[in-house]
Amino acid sequence: MSSNLNKLKFTNLYKWEIVLISLYQLGGVKSKVHTEEIAYKSFRIKSEEFSWTMKKFSKYPDLEPTRKALFKLRTEKKVIGAYATDLNKDGWILTETGVEECLKRREFLDIKKNKSNPQQFDKSKVISIKRSDYFKSFINKKNDLDKFDIYHVADFLKIRADNIPNLREVFFKTKTVSKIVDKNIYNFLEYVQTQNPKIFDEDQLMIDGKVKSKSKSRLI
Repeated sequence: MSSNLNKLKFTNLYKWEIVLISLYQLGGVKSKVHTEEIAYKSFRIKSEEFSWTMKKFSKYPDLEPTRKALFKLRTEKKVIGAYATDLNKDGWILTETGVEECLKRREFLDIKKNKSNPQQFDKSKVISIKRSDYFKSFINKKNDLDKFDIYHVADFLKIRADNIPNLREVFFKTKTVSKIVDKNIYNFLEYVQTQNPKIFDEDQLMIDGKVKSKSKSRLI
Protein backbone atom coordinates (compact mmCIF):
# COMPACT_ATOMS: atom_id res chain seq x y z
CA MET A 1 0.00 0.00 0.00
CA SER A 2 1.09 3.53 -0.71
CA SER A 3 2.85 5.03 2.28
CA ASN A 4 1.50 8.54 1.63
CA LEU A 5 -2.13 7.48 2.01
CA ASN A 6 -3.43 7.87 5.57
CA LYS A 7 -6.25 5.33 5.36
CA LEU A 8 -7.95 6.34 8.59
CA LYS A 9 -9.14 9.68 7.27
CA PHE A 10 -10.96 7.98 4.38
CA THR A 11 -13.04 5.78 6.71
CA ASN A 12 -16.27 7.79 6.63
CA LEU A 13 -16.32 8.54 2.91
CA TYR A 14 -18.93 7.03 0.61
CA LYS A 15 -17.84 4.83 -2.28
CA TRP A 16 -18.68 7.52 -4.84
CA GLU A 17 -16.46 9.98 -2.95
CA ILE A 18 -13.55 7.54 -2.99
CA VAL A 19 -14.02 7.00 -6.73
CA LEU A 20 -14.26 10.74 -7.38
CA ILE A 21 -11.11 11.43 -5.36
CA SER A 22 -9.30 8.57 -7.11
CA LEU A 23 -10.18 9.99 -10.52
CA TYR A 24 -8.90 13.40 -9.43
CA GLN A 25 -5.64 11.96 -8.09
CA LEU A 26 -5.11 10.04 -11.34
CA GLY A 27 -5.35 13.19 -13.46
CA GLY A 28 -9.07 13.22 -14.30
CA VAL A 29 -9.12 17.01 -14.52
CA LYS A 30 -6.91 16.98 -17.62
CA SER A 31 -7.35 13.63 -19.35
CA LYS A 32 -9.41 10.45 -19.42
CA VAL A 33 -8.58 7.69 -16.96
CA HIS A 34 -9.44 4.02 -17.51
CA THR A 35 -12.03 2.36 -15.29
CA GLU A 36 -9.57 -0.29 -14.10
CA GLU A 37 -7.08 2.38 -13.01
CA ILE A 38 -9.78 4.12 -10.96
CA ALA A 39 -10.89 0.80 -9.47
CA TYR A 40 -7.35 -0.10 -8.42
CA LYS A 41 -6.74 3.35 -6.92
CA SER A 42 -10.05 3.17 -5.00
CA PHE A 43 -9.08 -0.29 -3.74
CA ARG A 44 -5.74 1.02 -2.47
CA ILE A 45 -7.50 3.82 -0.59
CA LYS A 46 -10.27 1.72 0.96
CA SER A 47 -9.75 -1.95 0.16
CA GLU A 48 -12.66 -3.28 2.23
CA GLU A 49 -15.16 -1.38 0.05
CA PHE A 50 -13.60 -2.24 -3.31
CA SER A 51 -12.49 -5.86 -2.93
CA TRP A 52 -14.12 -9.18 -3.80
CA THR A 53 -16.59 -10.39 -1.18
CA MET A 54 -15.11 -13.75 -0.20
CA LYS A 55 -12.36 -13.45 2.39
CA LYS A 56 -9.87 -15.58 0.43
CA PHE A 57 -10.20 -13.17 -2.51
CA SER A 58 -10.35 -9.94 -0.48
CA LYS A 59 -6.85 -8.95 -1.58
CA TYR A 60 -8.12 -8.46 -5.13
CA PRO A 61 -9.92 -5.31 -6.36
CA ASP A 62 -13.49 -5.71 -7.62
CA LEU A 63 -14.39 -3.57 -10.63
CA GLU A 64 -18.14 -3.50 -9.97
CA PRO A 65 -18.29 -0.97 -7.06
CA THR A 66 -16.23 1.48 -9.08
CA ARG A 67 -18.29 0.98 -12.22
CA LYS A 68 -21.55 1.57 -10.33
CA ALA A 69 -20.14 4.68 -8.64
CA LEU A 70 -18.98 6.10 -11.98
CA PHE A 71 -22.43 5.60 -13.50
CA LYS A 72 -23.97 7.40 -10.51
CA LEU A 73 -21.48 10.25 -10.86
CA ARG A 74 -22.20 10.48 -14.60
CA THR A 75 -25.94 10.78 -13.89
CA GLU A 76 -25.12 13.65 -11.53
CA LYS A 77 -22.93 15.26 -14.24
CA LYS A 78 -19.79 15.04 -12.14
CA VAL A 79 -17.93 12.85 -14.63
CA ILE A 80 -18.09 12.18 -18.36
CA GLY A 81 -17.17 8.90 -19.94
CA ALA A 82 -18.01 5.27 -20.51
CA TYR A 83 -17.08 1.80 -19.39
CA ALA A 84 -15.97 -0.63 -22.11
CA THR A 85 -13.74 -3.67 -22.35
CA ASP A 86 -12.14 -1.99 -25.36
CA LEU A 87 -9.66 0.41 -23.76
CA ASN A 88 -9.90 2.73 -26.76
CA LYS A 89 -13.52 3.37 -25.80
CA ASP A 90 -13.16 3.19 -22.03
CA GLY A 91 -12.33 6.21 -19.87
CA TRP A 92 -13.59 8.95 -17.56
CA ILE A 93 -12.87 12.62 -16.99
CA LEU A 94 -14.13 15.10 -14.40
CA THR A 95 -16.62 17.84 -15.21
CA GLU A 96 -16.48 21.27 -13.59
CA THR A 97 -19.06 20.08 -11.07
CA GLY A 98 -16.91 17.04 -10.34
CA VAL A 99 -13.83 19.19 -9.81
CA GLU A 100 -15.78 21.43 -7.44
CA GLU A 101 -16.85 18.37 -5.44
CA CYS A 102 -13.23 17.25 -5.23
CA LEU A 103 -12.01 20.65 -4.11
CA LYS A 104 -14.54 20.60 -1.27
CA ARG A 105 -12.55 17.62 -0.04
CA ARG A 106 -9.07 19.13 -0.32
CA GLU A 107 -7.83 17.25 2.74
CA PHE A 108 -8.16 14.03 0.74
CA LEU A 109 -6.24 15.34 -2.28
CA ASP A 110 -2.91 15.90 -0.54
CA ILE A 111 -0.87 13.06 -2.02
CA LYS A 112 2.55 14.14 -3.26
CA LYS A 113 2.04 13.20 -6.91
CA ASN A 114 -1.42 14.46 -7.80
CA LYS A 115 -1.72 14.13 -11.57
CA SER A 116 -4.57 16.65 -11.76
CA ASN A 117 -2.30 19.48 -10.65
CA PRO A 118 -1.75 21.61 -13.80
CA GLN A 119 1.83 21.34 -15.04
CA GLN A 120 3.63 24.03 -17.01
CA PHE A 121 2.47 22.52 -20.31
CA ASP A 122 -1.18 22.63 -19.18
CA LYS A 123 -0.85 26.19 -17.95
CA SER A 124 0.84 27.33 -21.17
CA LYS A 125 -1.89 25.75 -23.28
CA VAL A 126 -4.60 27.60 -21.37
CA ILE A 127 -2.75 30.90 -21.10
CA SER A 128 -2.07 30.88 -24.86
CA ILE A 129 -5.77 31.76 -25.28
CA LYS A 130 -4.89 35.25 -24.06
CA ARG A 131 -3.10 35.87 -27.34
CA SER A 132 -6.29 35.48 -29.37
CA ASP A 133 -8.10 38.54 -30.71
CA TYR A 134 -11.33 37.11 -29.38
CA PHE A 135 -10.04 37.07 -25.80
CA LYS A 136 -8.50 40.54 -26.14
CA SER A 137 -11.80 42.00 -27.34
CA PHE A 138 -13.66 40.32 -24.49
CA ILE A 139 -11.26 41.41 -21.76
CA ASN A 140 -11.06 44.98 -23.10
CA LYS A 141 -14.88 45.15 -23.39
CA LYS A 142 -14.83 46.08 -27.06
CA ASN A 143 -17.98 46.26 -29.16
CA ASP A 144 -16.79 43.94 -31.91
CA LEU A 145 -17.52 40.60 -30.21
CA ASP A 146 -20.24 39.77 -32.75
CA LYS A 147 -17.65 39.27 -35.46
CA PHE A 148 -16.20 36.21 -33.72
CA ASP A 149 -17.61 32.79 -34.49
CA ILE A 150 -16.95 29.10 -33.90
CA TYR A 151 -13.96 29.16 -36.24
CA HIS A 152 -12.23 31.66 -33.97
CA VAL A 153 -12.91 29.34 -31.03
CA ALA A 154 -11.40 26.40 -32.90
CA ASP A 155 -8.43 28.60 -33.77
CA PHE A 156 -7.52 29.51 -30.18
CA LEU A 157 -8.07 25.88 -29.16
CA LYS A 158 -5.78 24.86 -32.02
CA ILE A 159 -8.13 22.24 -33.43
CA ARG A 160 -10.38 21.83 -36.48
CA ALA A 161 -13.85 23.34 -36.46
CA ASP A 162 -15.53 20.67 -38.60
CA ASN A 163 -15.46 17.94 -35.94
CA ILE A 164 -18.05 19.28 -33.51
CA PRO A 165 -17.93 16.42 -30.94
CA ASN A 166 -14.15 16.79 -30.67
CA LEU A 167 -14.43 20.58 -30.53
CA ARG A 168 -17.00 20.26 -27.75
CA GLU A 169 -14.85 17.84 -25.77
CA VAL A 170 -11.68 19.94 -26.06
CA PHE A 171 -13.58 23.12 -25.16
CA PHE A 172 -15.01 21.69 -21.95
CA LYS A 173 -11.72 20.08 -20.98
CA THR A 174 -9.93 23.41 -21.48
CA LYS A 175 -12.64 25.26 -19.57
CA THR A 176 -12.32 22.90 -16.60
CA VAL A 177 -8.55 23.31 -16.43
CA SER A 178 -8.84 27.09 -16.85
CA LYS A 179 -10.92 27.22 -13.67
CA ILE A 180 -7.79 26.18 -11.79
CA VAL A 181 -5.25 28.09 -13.90
CA ASP A 182 -6.72 31.53 -14.73
CA LYS A 183 -10.06 33.06 -13.70
CA ASN A 184 -10.11 35.57 -16.58
CA ILE A 185 -9.79 32.82 -19.16
CA TYR A 186 -12.46 30.81 -17.39
CA ASN A 187 -14.84 33.79 -17.49
CA PHE A 188 -14.07 34.25 -21.17
CA LEU A 189 -14.86 30.61 -21.93
CA GLU A 190 -18.07 30.92 -19.95
CA TYR A 191 -19.01 33.79 -22.26
CA VAL A 192 -18.06 31.80 -25.37
CA GLN A 193 -20.29 28.99 -24.17
CA THR A 194 -23.27 31.32 -23.79
CA GLN A 195 -22.72 32.55 -27.37
CA ASN A 196 -22.68 29.00 -28.75
CA PRO A 197 -25.20 27.11 -26.58
CA LYS A 198 -26.04 24.40 -29.13
CA ILE A 199 -22.42 23.48 -29.83
CA PHE A 200 -21.15 23.81 -26.26
CA ASP A 201 -24.04 21.97 -24.66
CA GLU A 202 -22.98 19.97 -21.60
CA ASP A 203 -25.94 17.61 -21.97
CA GLN A 204 -24.78 16.76 -25.49
CA LEU A 205 -21.27 16.25 -24.15
CA MET A 206 -22.66 13.66 -21.73
CA ILE A 207 -24.48 11.94 -24.59
CA ASP A 208 -21.31 11.89 -26.70
CA GLY A 209 -19.57 10.00 -23.89
CA LYS A 210 -22.38 7.48 -23.49
CA VAL A 211 -22.31 6.58 -27.20
CA LYS A 212 -19.08 4.68 -26.60
CA SER A 213 -20.61 2.37 -24.00
CA LYS A 214 -23.64 1.70 -26.23
CA SER A 215 -21.37 0.57 -29.05
CA LYS A 216 -19.97 -2.09 -26.69
CA SER A 217 -23.39 -3.50 -25.82
CA ARG A 218 -24.21 -4.14 -29.48
CA LEU A 219 -21.20 -6.44 -29.74
CA ILE A 220 -22.34 -8.75 -26.94
